[in-house]
Amino acid sequence: MLLDHIHIDINHLDASGNSELLLAAMTYDGLDPKRDAIIDILVSHLKILVDIQDHRGRSVLWHAANTSNRRLILKLARLPGGDIEAPDDNGVTPLDQARKREDFETIALLHSLAGEAIKVFFD
Repeated sequence: MLLDHIHIDINHLDASGNSELLLAAMTYDGLDPKRDAIIDILVSHLKILVDIQDHRGRSVLWHAANTSNRRLILKLARLPGGDIEAPDDNGVTPLDQARKREDFETIALLHSLAGEAIKVFFD
């Protein structure tokens, strides 16, 4: 696969400080299956950093919550660095953003994932 080429930096930041995964999460619209495939390829890469933040401190998971990309939220929450409670520079978490948007399905998913994290912690 091209992304496994020795000279490809999967976490390269553009001039604005955004990685490919961050850009994909920021611009997700749920309408293009090719975009889902690109996100799947990026997330499956062994060296992908999912905790990269934009210039406002918003993580990939924060943007996934902002764009209602529940599929990506599920993937990220299970990877190292996929912190569902990581706030942006203004203290807004992915859950806060989902609440602001009144995205009840994403709110329910984030609550469910938080419950899983708590259960794993106490087991």
